[in-house]
Amino acid sequence: MTINKIYSKLRKGSKGQYLLLGFCTFLSVLLLSSFSLMYFGPTVQDFLPEGGDTRKMASLLLLATACGCFVFTAYASNLFFRYKSKEYGILLALGMQKRNLRRLLFRELSLVTVTASCMGLICAVPVSFLIWKLFEMFIISNAQMTYRFGITGFIPGILFALVLALMLGVVAGKFVKRSSIMEIMRTQHKSEMIKEIKSWTFPAGLIFIVAGILLGIAVPQIAAKVFSVSLPGLFTNSFYILTLIGIYLVLLNIVAQRKAKGNKKKYYRNLVSISMMRFTAKQTTRNMCVIVLLLFVCCFSSFYGMQYSLTPSSLNQENDRSFAFHSPAAEKQIGRTEIYDTAVDYNMTITDYSENTGASLVISYHHKDFNENGNKYMEFYSDKAKSSLFVSVSIFESISGQKLEIKPGTYRTVVPSDFIGDFFDYENGLYKITNPDTGQSIPVTYGGCTEFTALSSMAEPYAYVINDEDYKKRTAGLDNSYLEKLIFLM
Repeated sequence: MTINKIYSKLRKGSKGQYLLLGFCTFLSVLLLSSFSLMYFGPTVQDFLPEGGDTRKMASLLLLATACGCFVFTAYASNLFFRYKSKEYGILLALGMQKRNLRRLLFRELSLVTVTASCMGLICAVPVSFLIWKLFEMFIISNAQMTYRFGITGFIPGILFALVLALMLGVVAGKFVKRSSIMEIMRTQHKSEMIKEIKSWTFPAGLIFIVAGILLGIAVPQIAAKVFSVSLPGLFTNSFYILTLIGIYLVLLNIVAQRKAKGNKKKYYRNLVSISMMRFTAKQTTRNMCVIVLLLFVCCFSSFYGMQYSLTPSSLNQENDRSFAFHSPAAEKQIGRTEIYDTAVDYNMTITDYSENTGASLVISYHHKDFNENGNKYMEFYSDKAKSSLFVSVSIFESISGQKLEIKPGTYRTVVPSDFIGDFFDYENGLYKITNPDTGQSIPVTYGGCTEFTALSSMAEPYAYVINDEDYKKRTAGLDNSYLEKLIFLM
């Protein structure tokens, strides 16, 4: 009987391991490619602003998915080699040279990896389409959010498949390099040696968790506010690695049941299960970390959009309104009649309705921004930089129900509820107002803040309230194109 016939017979007994490795590779490439096809598709790329938080979160989720799928496939490859060790040991015992065995193993792995990866890349297109349609069904569906295929989305999947192939090649090379035939044959039956988990792992894990979170939050803030330096995101996010290490140590201590000996009766009653867990403590903890990582990706992706519906601007708060919108006064837009007719059509009751006018005046203000290189924060005094929304005290009181006293020559900044300050735009940064028609500029001084979320969201950086007399003077001769129609209702 030739070596090839012997190997064919041995391989028949391990078909399940080939299928398992191929399925894990296929599933990993499929998940990552489906994600990247949606994220790098024209619809998402055209919709999300460059440098926005949503792009950053999506990139983070893509990276976390890649890490989880990589570890998932690495575990499958370890299991594959454990079961393949017996037949390779037999071939070595029969005199097959290692270079021939290495060539044979690489050819098999290449076939499995290429086939599974190609199938994953091909299936990613219909899977991403179905996921997108599911999102449209439950979240949003309009002409701007239709699924559009982009070839760029295949690049992360292809790169990930190459990384998997490289990882499998490295593991296979180490597997064949083992000099002892008996060691190879015993691989399948070798268990993890029990090692005592030290008592310091739990407190050290807690320290790492807290330190990673605090450093990740505090260091960028300190660098920005004290040294006016913008640290690279890669550097600041690296502190969170300490948190991951801490989570691993805490889980390791819990899985190993370090405190089980505290209750002798309970310890000896569960001696077998506790000992079995200690034999596989590290492996079990790593599996738990991978599961937590993948669950984090799934849960964060599912509930990320809810933060927009839970923001203060969308909630019914005291001195706020359920609905608020504005439009140029020169344009013919919907008004009281259309709104009340729509409410009747949908069996809704409007309990409070107000329609007022504000003015868009040019502002000169003090703020903070990046330098040309984007690595340092600098103070800027922008003269006649942009326009912002202004309302008089009487209009603001009728809209919000709040009573304000504003002295002539001063202004109040309208901020969202629970406002804690803005790093870039100062609430007291306004120092001059200019009428865009007449060009007349008047200096102003800061008179404090007032909270009213519905109005604060209508202007950038802020909306402002000024004295009634000042409002009349500063809007005198103002063309209708600079006026804003403000509608608030509950």
